[in-house]
Amino acid sequence: MATGSPTRLGPWPAGMNNRQEDYALPQGTLRNAVNVDVDNQGKLSRRDGYARVALAVGAHSGYSCAGGHFFADAGRLKMLNADDSVSDVCAIAGGFVAYEYFDGILYFSDGVTTRKRLADGTVMAWGFDAPAKPTLFTNPGALPAGRYLAALTYVTADGIEHGASELSYVDCSMPSSIAFAALPQRNDATIRLYLSTANGKTLYRVGETAAGSLTVYVEPGSGAALDKQFISRPPAGSILRVHNGRMYIADGRVRWHSEPFAFSHFRLGAGFVQYEHDIAVMEPVKAGMWIATTGKTYLLAGETEETPIQLEIAGYGAVPGTGLIDPATKHAMWYSTRGAVTGTKDGQLLNMQEANVAAGTGDRGAAVLREHDGIKQFIASVQGASVSPLAASSFIEMEVIRKAG
Repeated sequence: MATGSPTRLGPWPAGMNNRQEDYALPQGTLRNAVNVDVDNQGKLSRRDGYARVALAVGAHSGYSCAGGHFFADAGRLKMLNADDSVSDVCAIAGGFVAYEYFDGILYFSDGVTTRKRLADGTVMAWGFDAPAKPTLFTNPGALPAGRYLAALTYVTADGIEHGASELSYVDCSMPSSIAFAALPQRNDATIRLYLSTANGKTLYRVGETAAGSLTVYVEPGSGAALDKQFISRPPAGSILRVHNGRMYIADGRVRWHSEPFAFSHFRLGAGFVQYEHDIAVMEPVKAGMWIATTGKTYLLAGETEETPIQLEIAGYGAVPGTGLIDPATKHAMWYSTRGAVTGTKDGQLLNMQEANVAAGTGDRGAAVLREHDGIKQFIASVQGASVSPLAASSFIEMEVIRKAG
């Protein structure tokens, strides 16, 4: 039978501290806090349990936006509805899925393909490979004699014109008409045809068709000039972010960027930057875009098309998959290799844990910003977690998990 009076512990307004030995903890700190919430006064309360809302085989890659709540499971992209029912969106390759939501469109990549989901739920290709170069024939007509250059582009139902084919040419030794033959036909795009003037170098739009051929009788020059040369479809990647009118895609150590205000148009031969380490986080803020690799942290600030400015801010990196934007403050947050950090909208990097906590790291993670009972929390969960060698050892370690239901 227990005797004596209970001892009241806490509060702990200074939060966790694992840098000091447990017998020498500073006043107001505690060694560890697992599955409990600590309020601003340092008082503890048990964290709520959890309950299953949808049946899944191995759900991952969760994402919430104004367009809905999405996750990947068993080779499919799915949508969690308001009543906790699940809708099927499309098949995916099965890897981690990256998302970005902008202007009513959900852009996503499964690491192999890139697609987009429109506001009405339609899923379509995000960007197209260029058509094969056109096959040309000459027939009698009124076009002046000379050499003509020709190219094709695809135009999709959303009005986007995609990258141009390689050039073909045909020589006319006398007044002629020019026939485009064996045009590629597909049910999700039409073909736009371009032709130069006689011996000219600029190609002009001369027609658009879904048929297999088209003949040009009038000399080009009145249609719009071709400007989609060397445009490629968006590459697959692990992070997608819109910043300053461009779409940015991270793929391993490479950061790609689209043409200005043209998220489907990438110049893969020039529109990229390569880093020393794999890119783990990209989060845009007012001052620029925070970019953290697994080894270093940068701020892409004051970028223009010709003179991008990239500043190295810290000599340590981030755990992939843990970046987010606080919708209230517009600051970026992520889990770094030295604990939780804030990349402010004004371009300052603030480490929220390093002074008191030697944080562990991991191979990959996910993060969420949680507000509950007046407490605002940044929560990161990591795979392949490892304990920091800078952490002091403890005499006792205990974890309690409460499950609802």
